[in-house]
Amino acid sequence: MRNEPIERLRVTTRGYEVSARGYIGAAQLLRYFEHIRGRTIALSHALPAREFMRMGVIRAQRIEIFEETGFDVELELSMWLGRVGKTSLDFSHQMIRVSDGKVIARSTATVVTLDSDRRPASVDPAAHDYVLARDAARMVRLDGDVPESAWEQPIVVRPSDEDLQGHVNHARYADYVEDTRLVCARAGGYG
Repeated sequence: MRNEPIERLRVTTRGYEVSARGYIGAAQLLRYFEHIRGRTIALSHALPAREFMRMGVIRAQRIEIFEETGFDVELELSMWLGRVGKTSLDFSHQMIRVSDGKVIARSTATVVTLDSDRRPASVDPAAHDYVLARDAARMVRLDGDVPESAWEQPIVVRPSDEDLQGHVNHARYADYVEDTRLVCARAGGYG
């Protein structure tokens, strides 16, 4: 019988990751989850994701933050395969504060698998053997149109915002959202 296919990694938050508001922001938490995901795809034996996909791109990601955390906090990240689709995989993540076992955040990322031509590719059916039913952040599709009265701000994408695949990294989108929320509040955009 094989052990549960869960990847685990411990990290300690660093001072330069703390936002001006005094805690680790959503974008940095997403970077931690990206780190364990990339490490798992490249190196894991517990969850051999490299066997199911060669290349992938994030289609959607949801993060739930239950408690703010600050500088020099040891965290344990865990990751498992939560769902297998025809051309996508859901990698679910959990972040626990080591000192007291409290769940700080959860996330689920839907990764579309790509072939060598960067087109969606079928997931190896063997991936189904690694799916775990655990409490995870659930994907919820946003419906509806953006209201005409929605506050907006232009964003200039910089080369440093791009990742290895030449895409704006998903954590950078979280930076854009957080920055826009704060600028909107300062501009009285919430009414």
